[in-house]
Parts: sequence; C-alpha cells; structure tokens
Amino acid sequence: MIQVKRILLASDFLMTKESEQDSNLRWLRDLYASPIGQACGTRIRVASFYFDRSWTFSRDTFFKKSTIDFSPVDVHLSFDPECLSEASLNMVSAAIGPDTLVIGYEMSVQTRQVLDRIGQPYIDIWLGPVRFLDDLTFAIRASDPEMNERIDKFAIDPEYIEVQARILKVQSYRGFSRQALVLKPESALFAGQLLTDKALL
Repeated sequence: MIQVKRILLASDFLMTKESEQDSNLRWLRDLYASPIGQACGTRIRVASFYFDRSWTFSRDTFFKKSTIDFSPVDVHLSFDPECLSEASLNMVSAAIGPDTLVIGYEMSVQTRQVLDRIGQPYIDIWLGPVRFLDDLTFAIRASDPEMNERIDKFAIDPEYIEVQARILKVQSYRGFSRQALVLKPESALFAGQLLTDKALL
C-alpha cells in the first residue's frame, strides 16, 4: 500500500466525453472534496480543467500517441488498453502524479485496466444498481484487495433489500397509489445502457 499524499477526484477521464465528466465531477466534488480533504489532511485535486486549472491532461493527445481514432463529441469511446503505447501510459502517470490515490466515479473497465497497468491505486465508485430504496446506494471497489475487505464490511444486507422490494410489491396493490398491476412470482426488471448514451431505453 502506498503512502497517500494527494487525492485526485476523477470521472472516467479516458473513455468519457469531458462535458459528461464535468457533470459528474461537479456533484462528486461538492459532496466529497471537503470531508475527504479533512480526513486525509491534503488538498483534493479534480481531474477536470474546468474545476482545477492544474489538470492539463488531453484525451486527444493521449489517443493520438497510440494512433487510436478519437472524436471529442462521442459520449463514450471504447478502446483496447493493450494497444496503448508507453507514451500514452506515461501521460496518465504524469497527469496523476506520484503518491496519489484516485477516487473515481464510474470508471470503465478499460480505464481501470490502464490504472492497473501503471500501478496506480484507485477507489472506483458506481451508483448502486438497486434504485428503490429510501436512499441511494453505491457500489465501491478498490485496486487494493485489503481495501476491498474493509469496504465489504459496509455492504447492505440483501435481506434488507428484499424486505423493501416486498413493501413496494404490496404498495402496488394496497394503499393510496395502488395500480391494476399483477406482478408474476419471481419477476424482475433489468434495465441496460449503451456506450453511446447511458440513458435508459
């Protein structure tokens, strides 16, 4: 485990369009920068030139150094991390800096693989898949297995989620907002998203 001297709040700065990153980084920074900074006793950097003038990483240059076609208007750009040149990897290392822990929001598999390749520690936070609870949940994973063991201790009990789902089921046919809706036993709804747009279809 490294000695952390700096924290970098990031969205998926390799795969995702910058305006989408900034949208996520705004609320991530407003919620977490102050408490993380107080807990770590360090200044929090943000992986966005819009919020942090010291962040000068260029996705365009990053992909050009690996001769990968890049369009800044695409919301998400899929790429093979194994095809990246050393020059591209060095750009990521230099932008992040030494002794830094990256706290990322919804980083893609590709971006996490790049961070793994350069030995960059990170904690990746995703909005949890269960959306019917009274509060938002987050899925959190770190590059360090020991950190994951600590994180796992805060996992929500699946029985709690099942109880809340049963309450919703009953509310669908009892109470003020009941509907003429018949839910088949063992039914579930799964919703997916696309690389081009994360909006639900």
